[in-house]
Amino acid sequence: MNALDLVSSKYNLDPIPYELIVFKGQQLVNLEGQVAVVTGGATGIGRAIALKLADKGAAVMIADINEESAEQTAAEVKEISGESALFVTDVTDLEACDGLADATMAHLGPVDILVNNAGIAGSSGWESRSHSTEEDWKQTYQVNVIGMSNVTAAIRS
Repeated sequence: MNALDLVSSKYNLDPIPYELIVFKGQQLVNLEGQVAVVTGGATGIGRAIALKLADKGAAVMIADINEESAEQTAAEVKEISGESALFVTDVTDLEACDGLADATMAHLGPVDILVNNAGIAGSSGWESRSHSTEEDWKQTYQVNVIGMSNVTAAIRS
């Protein structure tokens, strides 16, 4: 089963016509031998990206704060591409990001592709409030901006 089939079946989507994926009998993108890291890769858009990278042949490191979902996605990636790993990561913690870079190198090799996908829309409980608090804005900035910087710096070093 490929990534497209997994996502299509889970969300009851119509399959994408094969001719949009293949051009003149060849895969448009071949990522075999490439190593990708996807932050926020356990669920949602990050999961879909990880599955698509695997479908194109990449080995994928799933980096997420949610260990249970990361384990599930990493298992799906491994089923598709044969190579995956996971690392529980809080992108706001620079030491955790350094650990992610080290774990990726140890388990999959040097990083070729980095997808800084981890992100939030507010601190815990924001959905139930009528307005955003200062804490919402600070936490959102920490994850969405500082987190991206932390992961990029760790992977580059």
